[in-house]
Amino acid sequence: LNFLNYEIKVSQNKLKINETYCEIESDLTFLYSLCFFTQANVKDIFLAGFDGYKVNTLKQIEMDDILNKYSKLNSAKKIKTITKSSYKYFNK
Repeated sequence: LNFLNYEIKVSQNKLKINETYCEIESDLTFLYSLCFFTQANVKDIFLAGFDGYKVNTLKQIEMDDILNKYSKLNSAKKIKTITKSSYKYFNK
């Protein structure tokens, strides 16, 4: 049985993906997952049940911001949703 220790460092206004850890602006599980799958060099990321929150709520704005920042990384993977989503990233 092999274990992978992929660490997290929370730093304000940071989004950096390294081989053994990620440096992110919050301890949001979704953001950590994006970093992990990017570092693992997956081809695409598929999501289901990622419908979003009400427009202009703090959670909706936070997720839109995270998806926007992630998409600007050179190492960003294509994220696809197989169910309907209200996030701007999926409705371009």
